[in-house]
Order: sequence, then structure tokens, then C-alpha cells
Amino acid sequence: MTVVAMVFLARGFYSFQANVIATTGESLALAASDIAEMVDRVLFERYSDVLIAAKAAAFQQRDRRTMTEQLVSLKKIYPAYLWLGVTDSTGQIIAATDAASVGQDRSASDWFQYVRKQKGIYAQDAQVFKESRGTLAVAFSAPIQGPDGEFLGVLTSRVGIPAMEEIFLIAARSFQVQRGAARIPEYQFLTRDGDVIADSLLRQEGQVNLKLLGLPSALFTGSAQSGYVEEMHLRRHVRVVSGYAQTRGYGDFLGFHWGILVRLDRDTILASLRSDLLKVGIAGVLLWLPMLAVLVWTTNRLLREWNQARQLSRDNELILNSLDEGIFGLDLEGKTTFVNPAVVKMIGWEAKELIGKTQHDILHHSKPDGTPYPREECPIYAAFQDGRVRHVADEVFWKKDGTSFPVEYISNPIRNEQGQVLGAVVTFRDMTERKKLEDQFRHAQKMEAIGRLAGGIAHDFNNLLTVINGYCSELISQFQENQQVRKSLEVISNAAERAATLTRQLLAFSRRQVLQPKILDLNTIVTNMGMMLQRTIGEDIDLVTVLRPGIGWIKSDPGQLEQVIMNLAVNARDAMPTGGKLTIETSSVDLEHSHVTQAEGLEPGRYVMLAVIDTGSGMDETVKAHLFEPYFTTKLEGKGTGLGLSTVYGIVKQSGGNISVYSEPGHGTTFKIYLPAVQQPSETAEPSTGKARPPGGSETILLAEDEATVRELLADLLRGGGYTVLVARDSKEAFQLSGDHAGPIHLLLTDVVMPGISGYELSERLKSARPHMKVLYMSGYTDVGIVRQGLLKPGLAFLQKPFLPDALFAKVRAVLEAPSQR
Repeated sequence: MTVVAMVFLARGFYSFQANVIATTGESLALAASDIAEMVDRVLFERYSDVLIAAKAAAFQQRDRRTMTEQLVSLKKIYPAYLWLGVTDSTGQIIAATDAASVGQDRSASDWFQYVRKQKGIYAQDAQVFKESRGTLAVAFSAPIQGPDGEFLGVLTSRVGIPAMEEIFLIAARSFQVQRGAARIPEYQFLTRDGDVIADSLLRQEGQVNLKLLGLPSALFTGSAQSGYVEEMHLRRHVRVVSGYAQTRGYGDFLGFHWGILVRLDRDTILASLRSDLLKVGIAGVLLWLPMLAVLVWTTNRLLREWNQARQLSRDNELILNSLDEGIFGLDLEGKTTFVNPAVVKMIGWEAKELIGKTQHDILHHSKPDGTPYPREECPIYAAFQDGRVRHVADEVFWKKDGTSFPVEYISNPIRNEQGQVLGAVVTFRDMTERKKLEDQFRHAQKMEAIGRLAGGIAHDFNNLLTVINGYCSELISQFQENQQVRKSLEVISNAAERAATLTRQLLAFSRRQVLQPKILDLNTIVTNMGMMLQRTIGEDIDLVTVLRPGIGWIKSDPGQLEQVIMNLAVNARDAMPTGGKLTIETSSVDLEHSHVTQAEGLEPGRYVMLAVIDTGSGMDETVKAHLFEPYFTTKLEGKGTGLGLSTVYGIVKQSGGNISVYSEPGHGTTFKIYLPAVQQPSETAEPSTGKARPPGGSETILLAEDEATVRELLADLLRGGGYTVLVARDSKEAFQLSGDHAGPIHLLLTDVVMPGISGYELSERLKSARPHMKVLYMSGYTDVGIVRQGLLKPGLAFLQKPFLPDALFAKVRAVLEAPSQR
């Protein structure tokens, strides 16, 4: 009878042992699946970062300082980035998170070659890159394209694999909390081919291939389903239970199909079961021992288990308290069973105010738009209703003060040994900083669209002004004796010149003007902007100008300087919502050594000072400390870009000057800009009415212009100057005329942006047959097809529309007489 009982008990023991292994294996497989899903999500976010950033205006406008600031900001927000960089269209790095990379040539790299040819994003699997400095990383590279789809360069990133291990730790700790395990499971991270790229025990990344070694769990990661398997540990030679899963991508990111392994020792899983059964068996054999001994043994066992449970509870509490992510538990009624300190910090409720309360009513009661969120629609509750993990990234939690913040959360069902769902554990993180960055990128794209519209309007307007100015100038020269007609024509000419000034200001607003420094009189700039400034700030603000005479000359781009004044005026207007006074003052200052501290960064010498003073609300020290940072704004959401003053700062610095601010709350604000004084130009511009027209010539000019009225005007002017003119409506016709013309063509005068191929491409193709032909480019645009195609580099001549006939003749003559560059 005893033998039969022992056989029965043995069979029951082994059956129960198999059930424990199966339940743990399923839990490990579920943990591997959760980890795979979280890895896909994180990689998708970094994939999306590159796609979004590559479309932002900062990278399309190619301002190196702004691009570098954007890259550094992105790396600071997401520490997973080891490195980010931007190349130009030739493959040279022009901005990066480390200065040492700038200037390096990456034109031969796989990622640059692929992105340039395919015009799509390129994802590279785990490897050690030159930029990752010995650390395994993945790479995402996306094309930067101009408004017409032209290739401008590549935005590329390196995401470190070690940063991914935090995902493992979160899931493993969650597993430990749910199962009450004494230790965190091991994990390994494999590429599609089986190479280990993350290992919780031995750092063998890139050194071991588990598929080649024939490890069953590694081989099973190639299957479409997750699961578990009992196998022999390759290093320690002990039996283990390994859960396996595969990453499959997320959204339009196809993923790398990495293998995820999560394992526990078989002995660890069964240790508690074997210990209890062994003790029960010994107790049965020793029934003859006094009952006192049994009582002592039972008491000691209970005390030991209680101490172990208390220690495990302390360990779990320490883990929960150390995490930055918020973690809270729920029972089947949706009531909170535990919270970690991160939850308290993020939502403002004390732990004692949350425990035992219905979580949904406290922090998840409303949707992002403020409408009620029915409990039956809540993904958190769905997790313990159907036993499936829920991962949500587009909802909000609500704080005690009534405000909300965006979150990403995972709701994971908690199961007992029999697999029954007892509740859920929810892990979440605050997504406020990421949402801000996404909003900034979207706003930058919107501003870029406005800039493109402004550039297009300016182009067409400049073509019209070229025709008006051209014919008006010709008529003035023909009616020298008729004072009445001449006076009317001069009024038209002056109006056209004012229209050209408005176009330049429009281009300055959209930041699409080529930097063309000139010797300027600051007083003249301020005076010419007077009417536009008054319209901008409104009638309830008094505009006062104090322009001291004889302040000297400065060298700066007039359009950029106008933008500086306009941005400061708009900033002052917003600080005076109920009206006030705006003063613009100019003066000449000599900064000696003792005064240089007033304008930090300037060398002693003579400067022209521009002051913009308002009687607005003023600023405190905190605001002033961040005033010139990109995207920093104190205005309401949607009311400011945060780029106005950072743009002012950049322009002033590019001009060799400095800007300082003086302000106190309630006492207004004063901006002072110091620009280096330069020598007065040896020749000043003279009125065109009393100036002889530059000489013409007898050379042959090929004219390519798609705007009919401009084309007719230029052809008439050049023929009137003695030139032989071949007129083409577009690049195709220019090719035909060049091929049919037997004699030399001395000059190609071409618009930059035309249907078909651009003027730059036209000139490059024609030069193969006519190497001695010179080229003069013209355009109503300022950067499209010019800066972005490198046309303003040394040796290339450019004429900005609108221009007068005298300017045309002078430029044509200068190009024809200049030494050949070939």
C-alpha cells in the first residue's frame, strides 16, 4: 500500500511539475512578445524622428548653426541617439552632434548612396559604425529635399543598442513583480542571422551566433509565432526554459526581425515546489517524531518563508521606486493596489489618495479633447478583461490640478499560477517633451510652406517689375525734353522701386533671401521702413525714431537687417497689447577696453548702435536667460514660433556684431545691437538720370527666359545695345538654337528656374560643346535653384530681378570682359 501511494504521489509530482514549467514558459513567451513589441515601437519612433526632421525648414534652408542646434536638441531629448549628422548633396557632413565629424566626406558610404539614388529612408541593422565609437547601433538615414523635390542632402542618425536594454529591464521587472520570482530572467537580443547584440550576463555582443551554435530557442525566433522551449544553456550547461519572439516592425517601419530570448533556469522555477514537497515527504516518513518537533519545524518554516516574502517585497519595492516610468497595479474592479513614486511625482496625487480608489475616475476619466472616456472603452481595463497586453501612445492622463499630459502606456494582465487574470500592471511615461518637438517640427513645416508661397509671389512680382522698370527707364531716356511726360514716368519708376523694396521685405520675412552684404547707412534703412513698421505695430502704439546724423557706415545684408528690425518691432508690439511707445534709436559709439564688457564678445573699436526700446511688460531673469534659444517663446500656443529672436541673434552674429537686452518686469525692454563701423565707400550711387549708359557690344548672346514679357524686353534692350541675340523660350529651344548656330556664342544669359531643366543644368550641358561661352544667371527667386544648387560660389555671375537696363548692360559687359574661368 505504501509503494502504491508513493507511485501515485510521484506521478502527481511530475504532472504538477510539468504544469509549472508550461505556465512559466507561456509567461516567458508573453514577456518576449511584449519586449519585441516595445522594441519595434522605440525603433519606429527613432525612424519617424528622422523622417519628420528631414522635412523641417531648418534642414531645408541649410543654415549650419540652426541645423546643429536642432540635432543637439534631438540628442538631448532622446539619449538613445549616439550621433546625428547632416550631409550636403555631395556627401560632405555639414552639421553634426559632434564638431569632429563636420567636414568629413561620406559620399562613398552605403547609406548616402542609397538615399541619394532611391530618395527614400534607409535603415541599417545592428553593427558598429564609425560614428558610434565601438558601440553597436542601428542607423536611419532620410533624404532632405527642396520644394521642387531636388536632393539637398541626407539626415542620418545612430541609435545605440545598449539604450534598448532598458526595455528588457522594464519588462523583466514587470515579469518578476507578476510572478513573484526571486530573480530577474536572463535575456538575449539577436539579429535575424543569430548574432548576439545584447546579453544580460556576458557582454558577447557581436561575438557569438546562437543560430550557428544550434540553440533551439534561437532557431525558433525565425518563426512567425512566439513560444517557449526547454533546452540546455550553452555556457552554464544547465536546463533552462526559454521564451522566444521576433520583432516585426511597426507602422510603415518594416523592422529588423530581431530575435528576443527570455529565460529562467529550470531548477529556479521548480526550487520552491521541490523544497515544499521534500519537506512534506520527510514529515510523512518521520511521523513517529514528537508532535513538538513537527510544530517547531512548521513554525520555523513559516518564519523563514515570511522573511523571504518580506525581503522579496523590499526588493520589488526598491525596483519600483528606482524607475522613472510610472507603474501602478489594478485589481479586477479597477481599483489601485500599488503605485511607485514616479506616479506620485507625475500626477500630483499622494499614494494614500490613490490606493483603493478607482484609477479610471482619477487619471483617465476624459479623452484628450476633454470629452468623457467611458470605462468600457478603456484599453487599460481591456487588458485584464481579455488577458491581452495593450500598448497605447496617443492618450492623456489627468493630474490632480486638472491639467492633462500626453502619455504612452502598456497595460499588462497579472496572472496567478493557474493562468487566471487577477488584474493589471500599467507602465507609462510622460510624452510631453516629444510632443513639443513634434509640434515644433510641424510648425516649422508650416512656416516653410508660407516661405515657399512668399518666394513664388516674389518671383512673379519681380518679373513684372523687371518689365515695368525696363520700359520705364527706356521711355525716360526718350522723353528728356518733355518735362510733363518725364515727370509722370519718374513717378511710375519710383513706385516700381518701392514695390521692389516691398518684395525684398517679403523675402526677408520668409527667410529666403541670399546673404549679400553691402555698405549701408543704418539711418536710411530705418527711415525707409517707417511706414511698414507703423502698419505692423498698429495705431495704438506710437513709433518714435531718434536717428543721430553722421553715425557712419556698416556692412550688412539690407534684407537681413530689415528682418532684424521687423522681428524686434513685432516682439515689442506683442509686449504692449494695450498700446504704448516704441522707440528706435541709432548712434555711433566707441567701445574702449573698459566698456567692452557692456557688449560681450566685441573687440574695442568704433561701432554703430541700434536700440529698440518699448514700454511693454518687460521680462524677468529666467526669461532673459533663454531669450535667444531656438523655439523658446513666452507666447500662447500657436501665437509664436520661438524663432524670431534666435533669427535676430544669428543675423547680428553673422554681421560681426553683438546684441544685448535690458529688461525688468513692468519696466519695458531695450535691445541694443552693436555693428562694426566700416569705411565710407569710395563711390556712392548716383541717380541714373544723369549717368551715361554703360557701353553695349557686338558679341552674340543666347537669351533663355520663359517669361514672355521679360524675354521681349531683354531682347530689345540687348539688340539696341548692338548685340546679336538668339532668343529661346526654354532650355529645349536654347539647345536647338545653340546647335543650329554656326558661329560663336559669347554669353548665355539665362533664367535659373525654367520648365524642364534649370538654367544651371542648361549652362553645364552647353559648355561641353562651347567651353569658352560665359554665363550670366538671373532670377526673381533668391535661393531656389541658386543657393541650393551652389550658383553663388566664386566664378558664377548672378543678376537679381528686378533690375534696370543700365544694371543689365553693366553686368553683361563685366561678365564678357572678365577672364575666363576655364
